[in-house]
Amino acid sequence: MMSERRDMRLPVKMEGRYRSGNGRVHDVQISNLSLTGCRMFQNHSWLGEGDAIALRIENIGPIDAIVRWKDRTEMGVEFINALHPSVLDHLAAHFDRRGQ
Repeated sequence: MMSERRDMRLPVKMEGRYRSGNGRVHDVQISNLSLTGCRMFQNHSWLGEGDAIALRIENIGPIDAIVRWKDRTEMGVEFINALHPSVLDHLAAHFDRRGQ
């Protein structure tokens, strides 16, 4: 895992979905969202470090991303292009499900 963070991460609980290189679509839980990446949870994943995905977070996406680390069921991805701050604010304000 990265020890230095470029952007502050927001603790969130959101639904996501990604498409991997083989074209398959997989559902994930999103947490620790920032302008430049997020942490994802998935029960079974064949992704590895360096794999490219197209990620949708709630109603935003696709967001091109690269897997930067993986630890069994969790992985961290870096967005190819950073989210606009207003997009991050929109997601945090309207889709965070931590209280549910």
